[in-house]
Amino acid sequence: MVWMILFGVILIILILFPFTSVRIHLIYRRKAERDHLEFRFRLFFGWIRFRVRVPSLQLRGAEMTVRSKEKGNVPGSGTRHQKSRITWRGIRKMRHKFAQLQQRIVQLNEVLLETGRRFMSRVVCERLEWETFIGTGDAASTGIVTGIVWGVKYTLIGFAGSHIRWEKAPQIEVQPLFNSERIETCLESIFRFRIGHAILAVICLLVRLLQNQKGGEGSWQNTQFKA
Repeated sequence: MVWMILFGVILIILILFPFTSVRIHLIYRRKAERDHLEFRFRLFFGWIRFRVRVPSLQLRGAEMTVRSKEKGNVPGSGTRHQKSRITWRGIRKMRHKFAQLQQRIVQLNEVLLETGRRFMSRVVCERLEWETFIGTGDAASTGIVTGIVWGVKYTLIGFAGSHIRWEKAPQIEVQPLFNSERIETCLESIFRFRIGHAILAVICLLVRLLQNQKGGEGSWQNTQFKA
């Protein structure tokens, strides 16, 4: 009897799983040159919750110098310089391989864009609030930068709106700070989609990739550059 009840519960969960919505709560804050990024996930009507948080992100530039030198394996052999002979035949062969690879990349890009558009059309944004405080220390330049930030925000919102659905109108704000030199921002958004739509998108993507791989000349994964 217990096993039948357990089997029934598991069966119900498997049936309801594709119709369950996933909610992703994104929180990003930047204050005092510190970045805070957090993702909160909810599924199965809130029964399952977990979050991924990065308490402090310090973005710093770094310089990296890579030096490569090939030496012989035999002790005392010193540095070995290799020379390769380039012929017209090798160049033509390389161009042919490159054309094949380029064609495969274009096909892959088309498949990804088509599948991505179909999936994103199923995504619903329940909430989007984006507030920014910005100042350069100079009133004139602060006004210019404020206008640029407004333009960037409206462009991003317009681009996102052409792919996803809004449940509530986005709320964006840019506050100029004419007497200080700092930048602070806070972005909070909640996205929702069904697990079944995500699974269907992955299946469609794999099917399209297999169809292109079988229908084309060779495989984009096996295209190699050999002279």
